[in-house]
Amino acid sequence: MKEKKLWYVITCLHKHVQLNEESTYLVRMVDDLGTARELMQSIYDDAEKGITGKHGVKYSDPKWLDEKHLKLQITSDININGWLHSTTTEIYQLSDDWNSNIFSNTSWILD
Repeated sequence: MKEKKLWYVITCLHKHVQLNEESTYLVRMVDDLGTARELMQSIYDDAEKGITGKHGVKYSDPKWLDEKHLKLQITSDININGWLHSTTTEIYQLSDDWNSNIFSNTSWILD
């Protein structure tokens, strides 16, 4: 029997302001809660400092959306050559799931 192990998953809901479009994607999977919480806090800290990422995206306005610090909203802005501007709202969420669901090879999702 395969051992079930709990994984901590960080996902991002990406809301593009100008295009009014949304997408969701997996950001990270880690095997311990401490590391997952550190990653969430690092997102908050970087946005609070207003850092600019490696692709020229400036992060700002961090807001915890819950008391347990499992859901975090930030804003990201990019200007390209002064003529193209893009703003997104990103909502990061930390959750957990058993590896039997995350790494399942079954042909269905809902059970």
